[in-house]
Amino acid sequence: MKKVLFAAAALGLGLGVAATDASAVSFSAAGKYFIEGRYVSNGATTTSQPGKVSLTEDNEANDFMYHLFYTYPTVQINDQTRIKSEVRFIDRDVYATKQDGPGDNQNIWVRRLWAEWDSPLGTIHLGRMPGGAWGSNFLDWSNGSDRIKWVTNFMPKPFSLTFIWQKNAENDGFDGTSDEKDAASWYAGVGHKGDFGATTVAFWHTRFDKDNGDYNNTHLWVNTAWKFNGFNLDTEWRYIFGETSDSSVDYNSLGVMANAYGNFGAATAGVLFFYLQGDDDPSDGDNEGAVGAGGVGNDYNPFLIATGDYTGLLNADKNGYWADKNNFNLAEETGVEPGAMALAAWARFAANDKLTINGAIGRVWAAEKPSGVDDVIGTEIDLGMSYKILDNLSYNLQGGYLI
Repeated sequence: MKKVLFAAAALGLGLGVAATDASAVSFSAAGKYFIEGRYVSNGATTTSQPGKVSLTEDNEANDFMYHLFYTYPTVQINDQTRIKSEVRFIDRDVYATKQDGPGDNQNIWVRRLWAEWDSPLGTIHLGRMPGGAWGSNFLDWSNGSDRIKWVTNFMPKPFSLTFIWQKNAENDGFDGTSDEKDAASWYAGVGHKGDFGATTVAFWHTRFDKDNGDYNNTHLWVNTAWKFNGFNLDTEWRYIFGETSDSSVDYNSLGVMANAYGNFGAATAGVLFFYLQGDDDPSDGDNEGAVGAGGVGNDYNPFLIATGDYTGLLNADKNGYWADKNNFNLAEETGVEPGAMALAAWARFAANDKLTINGAIGRVWAAEKPSGVDDVIGTEIDLGMSYKILDNLSYNLQGGYLI
């Protein structure tokens, strides 16, 4: 006990000295404010979740407004040490759904907070930091995770090596009923950056202790961002294998995304494809739908409707994946994990230094489907524009039609 008390006192003294040395500390903050109005020609919102849109054919038009305000403060302690954070003053608040007052009605919260130290062996990150995937937004849930991250500096260039330890569940630290009820993950990723672009190959392993299920599973990831004479290819591959909480079922699931595009003067055009494996029988001992069970990443929005906030059929950020306002869930009701496939062509044209026009057309399918149901989810056409009013202020108008 004396050793614990001494360590706590020493830590407190160290923080006190650092806080009084104001000349060594600097503060900076970036941020963004976003306001948007939405109109849905056929939709309805629930009373319990205002703003949550259900796409139906027998409801009238629906419209609503929402806004957000995020800041990203950094406290620079010295040349090697800094504290980073993400503070959300308003988090995608739909107009007229929150009132002034204490408790849950207030949006202000410190979403992420972590320290970074440029040590002699590389940069060490400690705290609650961006979690989820480490590649594109394709399968990144944009959450925060409690981690210790080490970005090493001893690899020969152009290679890099990163390690992460993440605590997922702490169920035994203050509970005398068990000392084996935690869950944690380990990451090891090797990167390469060359003239042709960047590649990362990563290994993610999760262990659930004996009293928390007693099983392990692993993710293998590959991310690329390649460039060849004006032609670009961004891809992400994720494969999950290993045990699940059900001892009779194992993971065996694949997700793939590829975005190929090129620059043609003031225009940029490309073709997008993604695949989330489905499963026509999740109880057969082989869970093939795990990658796509939750849809795509929260910030992955290539389609305005199919993967858009609030209206997303494939994006669980607001609307829920494969679920409508009557709580119908396709996987639960039919025994089929549908997964998804999509193919789209898109383009962006800079008319001048202020006005940009964008458009896309794509088709979305279910990778697996129940009997008697069409596998086509729909065809979507999107068209929009962005007008830069100031360097840090723009006006956007986007429209989408899902057939």
